[in-house]
Amino acid sequence: MRTSSAVAALVLAAGAALVAGCSGEQEPAVVVPDGAVTGAAPSDAPPGETSDGGGATPGPAPTRGPATDAGGAPPAPAPTQDEGPASLRVVAEPPSDDAQREVWQAYVDFWAEDVAVLSDPARPTEDLGSRLAEPQLRRTTEYVEGQRAAGLRSTGEVVLDPQVVGVSADVAAVTDCLDDRGLVAVDAASGEVDPSTAGDRVPVEVELRSYGSGWLVADLRPGEEAVCGDSGTP
Repeated sequence: MRTSSAVAALVLAAGAALVAGCSGEQEPAVVVPDGAVTGAAPSDAPPGETSDGGGATPGPAPTRGPATDAGGAPPAPAPTQDEGPASLRVVAEPPSDDAQREVWQAYVDFWAEDVAVLSDPARPTEDLGSRLAEPQLRRTTEYVEGQRAAGLRSTGEVVLDPQVVGVSADVAAVTDCLDDRGLVAVDAASGEVDPSTAGDRVPVEVELRSYGSGWLVADLRPGEEAVCGDSGTP
């Protein structure tokens, strides 16, 4: 079975293993990848086209508290048995500003669909792909295909704490403290759970792009440790 967390698979790290999605990464339980960090598509390019540059530079990253949920309680332990489809919990409140709230919602909706796809190997992936732009589209697609080819699905919980830190006409930046310590891989055929595949609590910087039809998640990359406050281990 898989040996690492899903969220990390989606977050591409330049040279270090991370949550779900880092380069040199450990395998994850919720989203994607392989390779070095690449730039997002330019503002005038449609989803699916990549470039070496571009992207919003987030402002000072908001800091969170210790590794606890919004109520101050430690996160639930990783499941040791199949609990059915994985769930998504968001502990941050949506922004009051309309423009920021649209960005925030697009990011949360991406994760909701990502978790649903990883929980159900038969779920179509078109909706997930429609929420992404390159290079994240390729990373996420490859990760999902890899999980399905390995006969794996996810159970447990992913926790988000997203903060919108910048919005312009066609690019936006979000920071998040992604927590998939409660998410594990399940053998889709036997139902066997592998608790060792539980993830971690990882800071992430997110770039979203707008192409006139809504915000798309274009890049997930490792963020500053301060985003998650204290250590990821309660």
